[in-house]
Amino acid sequence: MQMGVSFCRGMLLWARDGFRLATSPVYKERASICAQCHLWQSKARLGLGKCGHTACGCTKAKLKVASQACPLGKWAALQPSGSVSARPLPTP
Repeated sequence: MQMGVSFCRGMLLWARDGFRLATSPVYKERASICAQCHLWQSKARLGLGKCGHTACGCTKAKLKVASQACPLGKWAALQPSGSVSARPLPTP
């Protein structure tokens, strides 16, 4: 049930964000981070992989959606400008 709610919420956020996709470098970075996570199950869902976090359950498809973020905070959603929301800019 939780994964269904999370999926619907994610689709709504994606629609509100204009269905933006992450760039190839961002996707590759996210995939690399997930591959190193102890919750990532690479062979699940017919090879798409699956996050084992109860609030997530995502596959590699979620990694391509710009408006999505890791529930563990390992990677953040991209803002419309392309900046990352969870990584504040350093102060001069």
